[in-house]
Amino acid sequence: MIPSAFREIAGKTEGLVLYAIPQPGDYIALMLEEEWERIGDRFTTDDPAPNIEDARNTAWFFSRSARLVCDSQGRVVIPEKLLRAVNMERDCDVIVAGMQRRIGIWLASRWNEYIESKDKEETYRQVRARVRKDDR
Repeated sequence: MIPSAFREIAGKTEGLVLYAIPQPGDYIALMLEEEWERIGDRFTTDDPAPNIEDARNTAWFFSRSARLVCDSQGRVVIPEKLLRAVNMERDCDVIVAGMQRRIGIWLASRWNEYIESKDKEETYRQVRARVRKDDR
């Protein structure tokens, strides 16, 4: 189930298109189509003979993604390939966490471990420094 606040930002529920990509840290990031297109533009090249490593990395990145469409209740089905990529199983307990322009789908136990570990670090200080840096 996609949180209603996120669906409201997009302006619709049924037919809402999201893109999913596995992330380091074993979670799945969901993003709106506009965000996905913005990311895709970074990979676009007019070079008819691109660097082979770049071409392989692009193929790898996009092959791991999935286009998802919300049903009338705001639900999406995460494909098995994405679940396997982040070591999740169907019908597991998950946490849906807002991440600015994205949503993170985390295995609940992994999320709790992550949050506990971050709470023990100087995470707030690091985030504060990043925000202040961007304000300058």
